[in-house]
Amino acid sequence: MTLKLCTRCNRELPATTEFFSREKSRRDGLYNYCKECCSAYLSQYRARNADALREKKREYYNEHAERICLNLRTSYANSAEIIKERARKYKRDNPTQVKAYLLNRLARKRALPAFFTAAHWQEAVSYFEGKCAVCGRPAGLWHTLAADHWVPISSPECPGTVPTNMVPLCHGIGGCNNSKHNKPAGAWLVETFGPRKARAIEARVQEFFQHMAKRFPQEEVA
Repeated sequence: MTLKLCTRCNRELPATTEFFSREKSRRDGLYNYCKECCSAYLSQYRARNADALREKKREYYNEHAERICLNLRTSYANSAEIIKERARKYKRDNPTQVKAYLLNRLARKRALPAFFTAAHWQEAVSYFEGKCAVCGRPAGLWHTLAADHWVPISSPECPGTVPTNMVPLCHGIGGCNNSKHNKPAGAWLVETFGPRKARAIEARVQEFFQHMAKRFPQEEVA
């Protein structure tokens, strides 16, 4: 194998484009510095001249703003369908992550804590064995499991989209999530199941929140 000497680090490396960038003006068609040295040099140069480079970039943008914006719009228009299909595919392949993102976004809009993750949701579903935390109905053909804010997001007492406020409730015709909506959990439980059963359900949910607090301390997920 032909070797080439990097004139910066003085190492002999294979004379291929894996180790050296192309340079037409050179006899062998390869730059004299290896790629590793070039990368290190550029990083140092950018660090030494950060302010000047930023100013130069700003000046270039101001001078060519209209053309840059036009190019970006054209590029987006040409790639719009590809971008949309990628987004659709991500949603299909990562429904749990998308669910967590939307729930957190809802809390952030109200300036509430928001650090509910896909891992928290999986733990909640596992804790209740894939069933509704209230009525025990499993997810199936007619019902799904929805991540419900136990203290409604519209309530001034809502702690946010956090592991200790999210429970899996059945969603569908006659589902607990549909029935509860944004009602206070305690009043809704009594109205739907009666005082005695409501107390038992509330105790079960609170035990679950204690489990989540121990399983996912806030400092680990905030």
